[in-house]
Amino acid sequence: MSRKRQRKPSNLSRRGHDHWAIAPACWPSLCRSGHTSARAVKVGRPGNPHTPQVPEVAGSNPAPATEKWPVTCGNADRGPLVFRSISACVALCDPKPPREGHGHPGAPTTAVAVENLADHSNSVATTFNDLSPEAVQIEAHREHATAPVTSGGSGLVKVDPRTQSTPMNPASRPGAGSTFEHVDPTSGSEPAELRAMGSSRHEKVVGHLPLEINEMVGRRQETAEIRQIMASHRLVTVTGPGGIGKTRTALHVARSARRTFADGAWFVELGSLRDPSLVGQVVLEALKVPDSSTRDPVTVLIEYLRGRETLLVVDNCEHLVVGVARLVDAVLREVSGVQVLATSRQPLGVPGEATYRLAPLPVPAEEFADVPQVSGFASIELFAARARAALGSFEVDASNIRDVVRLCTTLEALPLALELAASRLKVMTIDDLLRRLDDRFTMLKGSSTVGAPRHQTLLAAVAWSHDLCTPAEKLLWRRASVFTGGFDLNAAEEVCSGGDLPRDQVLDALLGLVDKSVVVNEQGDGRVRFRMLATLREFGSECLAEAGELESLRAAHCAWTSGMLAEAAAEWFGPGQAEWTASLRLAQSDIRAALEFCATHPDYARVGQRMAGESWFHWIAGEYLSEGRLWLERLLAADTRPSVERALALRTAAGVSALQGDTGRADQAAAECEQLASDLARPDLVAYGVHMRALSAFFANRAAEAEDLFLRARTLYADFTVSEAWRLLLLVHYGSMHALQGDLQVAAGLFEETHSRSEENGDQWARSYAVWGRGMVSFHAGELEEAETSLLRSIEMKRPFHDLLGLALALDALAWVLAAKGQALRAAQLVGAASWLWSTFGIDLFGSEFFTAQRAQCEAAARQALGDPAYVEAVRQGASASLDDTLGELVDHEPAHRVPRRTESLLTRREQEVAALVAEGLTNQEIADRLVISTRTAEAHVEHVLRKMDFRSRTQIATWYATRID
Repeated sequence: MSRKRQRKPSNLSRRGHDHWAIAPACWPSLCRSGHTSARAVKVGRPGNPHTPQVPEVAGSNPAPATEKWPVTCGNADRGPLVFRSISACVALCDPKPPREGHGHPGAPTTAVAVENLADHSNSVATTFNDLSPEAVQIEAHREHATAPVTSGGSGLVKVDPRTQSTPMNPASRPGAGSTFEHVDPTSGSEPAELRAMGSSRHEKVVGHLPLEINEMVGRRQETAEIRQIMASHRLVTVTGPGGIGKTRTALHVARSARRTFADGAWFVELGSLRDPSLVGQVVLEALKVPDSSTRDPVTVLIEYLRGRETLLVVDNCEHLVVGVARLVDAVLREVSGVQVLATSRQPLGVPGEATYRLAPLPVPAEEFADVPQVSGFASIELFAARARAALGSFEVDASNIRDVVRLCTTLEALPLALELAASRLKVMTIDDLLRRLDDRFTMLKGSSTVGAPRHQTLLAAVAWSHDLCTPAEKLLWRRASVFTGGFDLNAAEEVCSGGDLPRDQVLDALLGLVDKSVVVNEQGDGRVRFRMLATLREFGSECLAEAGELESLRAAHCAWTSGMLAEAAAEWFGPGQAEWTASLRLAQSDIRAALEFCATHPDYARVGQRMAGESWFHWIAGEYLSEGRLWLERLLAADTRPSVERALALRTAAGVSALQGDTGRADQAAAECEQLASDLARPDLVAYGVHMRALSAFFANRAAEAEDLFLRARTLYADFTVSEAWRLLLLVHYGSMHALQGDLQVAAGLFEETHSRSEENGDQWARSYAVWGRGMVSFHAGELEEAETSLLRSIEMKRPFHDLLGLALALDALAWVLAAKGQALRAAQLVGAASWLWSTFGIDLFGSEFFTAQRAQCEAAARQALGDPAYVEAVRQGASASLDDTLGELVDHEPAHRVPRRTESLLTRREQEVAALVAEGLTNQEIADRLVISTRTAEAHVEHVLRKMDFRSRTQIATWYATRID
């Protein structure tokens, strides 16, 4: 192929950067396609890596250089690190020239490194293996105004000198030598080479970062500088006072960097957590890593991350520094492919940590306050953007420019303070804002309790916003601060009303706080929820304590949480299971706060025991098994007196322990529950204890003992009033034991009874086990198509609950079916996925000899069909894929002939009745009256029909039903 004529880099002189040097050695590789818009590349000798330098500027101190960039020249390992280093250089690129006459502190500076390898709309592809050795070493340069680099952005960049941080291991990433195209790290575009890295399972953007509510303003230079530091440090902590924008900046950095991590960027929010012992559990939860074992969560996390390339964004660490530092240090020491970007008001103190102190946004001096000169300052842009959002239209012009600059200066360009101020322009002028702020500062200056000036500024801005609220809004602000997570209107009315805030005034007060940017409303999945930013919640909590209401509001919050959990337990056996599971998952941080309150207040320990004991379905079916065990044991230790509440907690502790494979503790807790219930003359609670003893014996492979105990528990359940949900749970456990023993006829009878009773009442969780049992029976009868259909249906039904135990059983059984059908590759992948799930419990197939033999047959068939290397690789793929991806491929892309998507077979009998009544034109209330059920239950049935049939309206239900009748 002929090489295109190389062009001269004439665009450099056009942009006025005549002092930059371009080394000719770079061009043969960087411009091999004739595209020559690269700039500011300084060549080093082969094998002599350079440290990025900042040239000294007159009247300033040079910014500290970071560590040497880990660039090597070997074909096998240089590609990914070269790309990251190039990306870090590119991150410093800012096309805006410096403004003359703005050398004062805070003026924007221009950071320049490598520009797009592109010419107009054409992109350039360059292969790392084709790069000349001289072009590999890249040194970043930065153009400066007369201000020091620290003044415009970071303030300080501090590198922990105690250890040399270990660069990321390039050998762990596939794709070295692949084709790449330039990525602007502050844009939304990423290189194709990075999209192609890893297995086919990484074709999409993986990870989870919160969506931006509004446009990011400013922080371009800070983003670039943090990216630069990340090129040579695996832990970067963004520090600064509250309200300065640490979270927003870190997320912006993560979005720009996430495609350089094959396994994505993941956001971990710690602001609502108070118990440092739960840090590991919360990180696992954020990464969607199921863990139901008794192992240390940090150990589980390390095992999961090993071999992956991931960016962890850990937010709001300051109140949990010791717990976070322990976790981060362990992860970075054990896993080479992980980087951590943390936000905290103080450093974590981990060896190798680089801290980046975030400064306020740049603000112009008042003497330069004319529109052309200040329009590029981020503080002005942010205030104007948020003012436009509040007013619909707002422009900074000659009539208001000096007031806007003065306001930004008064608020020290703190982003949160600016946003609060902008929200008030609907009812005040800028002059009014300034006057009231001056009053606030005068009052604060006479107080000895305020801290540093910047803290005083933020406090003034927040307190001033508080002053502008109505009395009802002030009450709601401080009372709603008791919610550690989000909350809905009903929760606000239940917890926050009373006294001077009647229930019927809560809605108006809440809308007022939303309007004033104190509360953020979030909508999704048909829900409207509200939350406060951490700084504003902290202020509200302080006001609550000053008013002497903190303990009473925490008690009210605990009572609300207890009521919610009791209602969920009562309605679990019914059509609302999936909705309750989702609701409780959203409320998890508030459940933690309520249980923490109970565990630390002796008078509330029994309340906590009841809450944790009644929440068995949340711990078991909601993916919180390990955390549930922690709370149960803690609350049982908080109050050892005999009580019904203690018996309930012992019952659930026994079940959770058994599912974790800790049958010793399960036996102990179940026996204590049974004895305590007998002492309390509560035969229904005795039945629970016997049931849990049976479950523990089953998991411990004490089959004869388990059989006797299951039969006894079934008799007790029939004789005394117990929840129907527990009767169904007994059928599931008893049927599963017989299935695992290979006694399929007995299991089939138990599962058919489970299916009939759960279908009649709309229960989906128990019914999913019945459908799994049908699949098992069909498989052993040689009816492979029926078995596959049943198992896929079971998986689909379990999906909303994150029922890990049930999914492990179903995936294992489906692997057997696929192996028998000759689909060896998919069978091997499912063996890997199921094995990984079993490992989260610390047990494998419950030690069942029957199931172990079936697994062995499946493995042998798949191994023979694929060969050893291919089989091992397929199992590895299945074990390393995310659970969501595995289930999505199975359920969302299944052949249409397997599970009819729009037939009545998807609906229960009750749901078919409801569909018929919808087709008649009845409302939910009329359906409830006709079927003698509650309106809420009728609504749930209609929602299930819509979801299962993939419909969006009642009209679609009616049309489908009419077609079905025809």
